[in-house]
Amino acid sequence: MTDYVDGFDEKPSRDDAPDTCQYHGCGGYPQTAVRFRDPSEYLVYCTEHADAMFHEGNAKYRTRLR
Repeated sequence: MTDYVDGFDEKPSRDDAPDTCQYHGCGGYPQTAVRFRDPSEYLVYCTEHADAMFHEGNAKYRTRLR
């Protein structure tokens, strides 16, 4: 969980989301928002990192950005 950057309090729209995946060091295009329990926030990831981060014990759910 140390690979996070600033998250969102509410699910971000595609316009509000950053241009790159929020996984540290990834430059991929974010397509999915993952909701976490602690801290309570949304982070946006490319498909590959969204799948990996969703399997973290702290992930609550994931949804595609619109």
